[in-house]
Amino acid sequence: MTWIAPGRGYAVHRDEHDVSIFLIEGEIAVLGKQVVAPAVVFFPAGHLHDMKAVGAKPAKYIVWEFHRTESGHVHGQIPVSAQKPDEIFVQ
Repeated sequence: MTWIAPGRGYAVHRDEHDVSIFLIEGEIAVLGKQVVAPAVVFFPAGHLHDMKAVGAKPAKYIVWEFHRTESGHVHGQIPVSAQKPDEIFVQ
């Protein structure tokens, strides 16, 4: 669990792994777009992203990182085959 004070955040960067931000409380801006809790923001590996708390109160969130091997994702030492972005869907 992480908190960011209003006006604070981190600069634009790329990660070598997929990242999801689970925004529990507050408001953030990501690449200039405002996101209000509750919300989930997903950044595929290699894509630029940043974050800044823009509300009057601190933003509370959890970050999940999805690290991969060449054969797929690794979760707790259990390999899971990787999916291509066009294979992922929401119901």
